[in-house]
Amino acid sequence: MASLAELHLHEQLLLLALHDDKGTIQGANFALGAAGAILVELLLGGHIAIDAVKKKKFVTPGEAALPGDPILDEVLQRIRTAKRNEQVNTWISRIAATKRLPQRTAERLRFRGILGRREGRVLLFFTRELFPTNDPAPERELVQRIREAVLGDAEVPVRVAVLTALANQLSLLGPVLDKQERKARKQRLKQVSELDAVDAATRAAVKGVQEVIAAQAAVAAAIVATG
Repeated sequence: MASLAELHLHEQLLLLALHDDKGTIQGANFALGAAGAILVELLLGGHIAIDAVKKKKFVTPGEAALPGDPILDEVLQRIRTAKRNEQVNTWISRIAATKRLPQRTAERLRFRGILGRREGRVLLFFTRELFPTNDPAPERELVQRIREAVLGDAEVPVRVAVLTALANQLSLLGPVLDKQERKARKQRLKQVSELDAVDAATRAAVKGVQEVIAAQAAVAAAIVATG
């Protein structure tokens, strides 16, 4: 049986985004959330740093060895070989555009026995990969940790706070907290999601996701408005 502690942040986020039975990924901006989770994972492992230059936040490579995970290794190599240091928002957009990022993340969970895989059809003619849950234990533990973070008042571990903030940004907390719970604990959820208790670099990586989503929404709205 796989342990939640073995899973990287972007893999844990996918567990919250997946429909357990259908195996479909919920949330149109999952890839952006996964990109933010990957940056935080690299930060926590000492593989990168985020340096503030006036109001801008730049990602810089660290000295730690490769993490040993295919997706994390690939992203870190891209950061290390980039011609110049780029801002957090730029890297979130680049990482989110990684080919088949959600499916590759799901495959890592399938390798651990947490997810299964089957093909589904779209409009009768097209196929897509579906990843239904095989082992629900890691997701149940993750859900319980988020519930304890939001419904309680104790200090929240960094990883739980990050997952809560990202899930909230991506509107993935519906199955975790019902409407009444979210309403009753609105201020607490806001407090956890704003990540006041974590370091500035981690907060910058998570907030970068929100900023990219907002920027994309603004562009889409402008296109609609101009017809």
